[in-house]
Amino acid sequence: MKKKYRAPQSLIFKIQKCYRESSDEFDIGDDISLEKSLFISNLEDLILQRIKQQYRNEAANFWPYYPVHEMGVRTFHTAVVGSSSVGKSYTVAKIIEKNFKNSIIYVFSPTAKKDKAWLDLQKALGKKVKLINSNEVTVDIPLSEIAPGSVTVVDDIDATQDTNGAKTYICRLQSRLLFEGRHHVDSEGVGCQVFSILHDAWQVGNVAIKSCNIESSRVICFPNLNRSICSKYWSKKLHWSAKEIKAAFKWIRKSDRWACVYTHVPACIVTSHGVCLL
Repeated sequence: MKKKYRAPQSLIFKIQKCYRESSDEFDIGDDISLEKSLFISNLEDLILQRIKQQYRNEAANFWPYYPVHEMGVRTFHTAVVGSSSVGKSYTVAKIIEKNFKNSIIYVFSPTAKKDKAWLDLQKALGKKVKLINSNEVTVDIPLSEIAPGSVTVVDDIDATQDTNGAKTYICRLQSRLLFEGRHHVDSEGVGCQVFSILHDAWQVGNVAIKSCNIESSRVICFPNLNRSICSKYWSKKLHWSAKEIKAAFKWIRKSDRWACVYTHVPACIVTSHGVCLL
């Protein structure tokens, strides 16, 4: 911009001083050229746009917010996509602890009773957290067996054995909850919430993965650890342009372990340190 409008360094210094001292106005001098006016106008527009679209606070520790009172009307199902050991289970456990303290929680995972993230969640919220070894599921689970207004986590369905039909039964339940859970409400009108923790969001033939990709209005990725996975998901599933993906990676910093995309808000990214509208 400085080069485009041929703005002199003296004008830059005056603008910097004005913002540094939080002054309401400053004197740009007697030579009020069109180029100077355009430079200042464009600079103001750029600053206002940045203020409206980006917020960052490195001292903050944000977690995605789930408006429980809206969960019978809107869906906030969440897909959590990443490779092993990036912190998928830990991140979901923390989100549940922050948002669903009064809800019944079902965790289906081959390591539900061993994983520290789920054990710590059960310790924090008590008996409301039901830890279920997904390999031990031997019957189809109807929606009526799931408490209205509850939260269901399906973790690592790829590692679930299908010898006794466990994987098939859980996938059916997951798909039903994703499509019908919003209407499975408790006495206060709160619907069900589903967190789908995935390694591979591009599987073919898994009905639950397809349902997850359709119904999840939020997607959590790990851009600093899984850059290629994030790029592929944002491009192929969310249909972001190359420009949007580049802008997202430019905004995300090394301190941002996870990034939650709100798909019901166009190109909104939330991290533990800020919010960005692309």
